Amino acid sequence: MSNIIDEVTIARKRRRRRYHRRRFIAAITIITIITAIVIIASNINLYTFRNIKDFFTVTFAKNDGYPAMLVSSKPITAKELKGATAILTGSEVILKGTRGSELFRYTHGYSNPAIDVGKTRLIIYDSGNKSYGILNRTGILYQDESELPIVSAAISNSGTVAVLTRGERSLAQLEVKSNIDYLSDFIWYGVSGFPLSCNFSLDNKEIYVVTLSATNSGIVSILTFIDLDKKIEVGEVTLGGMILEVYGDSRQYTVVTDKGVYLLNNEHKTDISYSFSRTPILSIAKSDNYLALSFGDNSKADVNYTIILSNELEPLVTIKDIGVVDGTYMTSDLLLVLISGRVKGFTPLGVEISECELVTRAVNIFTVRNKLYLLLNDRIDLLEMVSLSETNKKSDE
Repeated sequence: MSNIIDEVTIARKRRRRRYHRRRFIAAITIITIITAIVIIASNINLYTFRNIKDFFTVTFAKNDGYPAMLVSSKPITAKELKGATAILTGSEVILKGTRGSELFRYTHGYSNPAIDVGKTRLIIYDSGNKSYGILNRTGILYQDESELPIVSAAISNSGTVAVLTRGERSLAQLEVKSNIDYLSDFIWYGVSGFPLSCNFSLDNKEIYVVTLSATNSGIVSILTFIDLDKKIEVGEVTLGGMILEVYGDSRQYTVVTDKGVYLLNNEHKTDISYSFSRTPILSIAKSDNYLALSFGDNSKADVNYTIILSNELEPLVTIKDIGVVDGTYMTSDLLLVLISGRVKGFTPLGVEISECELVTRAVNIFTVRNKLYLLLNDRIDLLEMVSLSETNKKSDE
């Protein structure tokens, strides 16, 4: 009899354990579902469903191939987004998919248009005026006007926007807007110089502002770094001359002025510099490993030359007799130079190894998914470089 009672007791205990286990699993499941709903709900904003539509439109865009015709006014520049290319012309912004199809076309009506791109969004603004707009790859998200004429504007990979103007209470004023609703997040007032440009770091943790000031020794550029979370200045550096380009990566900033190149470390201090004469700079190109600077005067093309520097600003080569320089572009292993209806390809050590003849002069070169493209006056076309060894072989035959 006692054995039967013990077995019944054990069976009851097992049932209770199974019951409590099921309740525990159910409770954990409910908590997980509620947590997921809360996370999703907290991330839903005015643009969530537009972004979903944008994603599917870009992903399943038609394969129209290249060349991709523009049918617009003269192009100004082309910039790459994720899965698309933004072409700015004098009258429009044209969004093209990576396979050549047209995603969206926006008529801006600006007198002096300029753009900056993030990962899936871009900002277009009327430099010297007050209007600007924010677009994704398939439509308009937001339009507004600043209180003062815009000097520069930038958009981060996360969609946060910064608009730089002259200030009423200061020399420069930077307004940073949230990527959720594009309401003002904070305003920075600069008192060190007149505003020139602004941009975000690659990790979206800080924004930098370039201002200009005059000293007894000449023009200097002031580079101010602002922490986006803390909303405070975290560094400032003054460099001789006017800043022309700022490139950032995970380790440092490379800053090019009309007097030299400077490497700034994570503490915003100058580590290494490379100075050059005040010969006018025609073009600047940068890759992960190299920096190319073209100097001279296109009205006297025989004086033009290009210097290639390493990441540590060590001079690798000077390429002379380069001809008229319309623009340059640098990949990890090739310097491409636009030269009056032709593209020349040089190794980082200055050896010319490839070329491409063009029917017309190109505006610039850009990359989409590791392929090179040309922006021409009426279209985008694939850039197909021909090895000089193949060219020489055919001429010998």
